[in-house]
Amino acid sequence: MADDAAPSPLTGVAPYLTIPARGGQAAVEFYARAFGAIEVHRQLADDGERLVHA
Repeated sequence: MADDAAPSPLTGVAPYLTIPARGGQAAVEFYARAFGAIEVHRQLADDGERLVHA
């Protein structure tokens, strides 16, 4: 019997940008101006200043 609950294998490449410390906010603003990007989530570091995920 086939196991229908088993997930399909993952394939492909997932790009992930890494921006130098304290450059995250400027990068998000640039993406909004240049490409019309819309920020839907923001996660700050414990110091409340550095952007760790957006």
